[in-house]
Amino acid sequence: MFRVQVQADHDASPVDEGMRFLLFESVRELLLNAAKHSGAAEAHVSMVRTAEGWTKIVVEDKGRGFDPAAVQARHLSDGGFGLSSIRRRLVHMGGGLEIESAPGRGTRVILLSPLGQAGSPVQ
Repeated sequence: MFRVQVQADHDASPVDEGMRFLLFESVRELLLNAAKHSGAAEAHVSMVRTAEGWTKIVVEDKGRGFDPAAVQARHLSDGGFGLSSIRRRLVHMGGGLEIESAPGRGTRVILLSPLGQAGSPVQ
């Protein structure tokens, strides 16, 4: 069994429906990756509204971790979906993605999205 703990601010959801859908799909993909590859029994998801007017979602686990550069190189060569696709789609809509991971140190992925219409954060 893989457990997920979720903590979300009620005012952190983006206005743009397309961005909400993209974030939902992205978090789902990240959780599936964690369940399949991390070796961890649980993951944590948090969603907050930043002071600058962005939605910030953090998906993290305490699993085996990986080398982000090696995974990115592999996905570029085989056309895989995963992290590279999530990053491209978020950037296209005005957001971003950061990956913090290393072998044996777990994984932390940060998704950033404008709260307003795609490409424009709410102030």
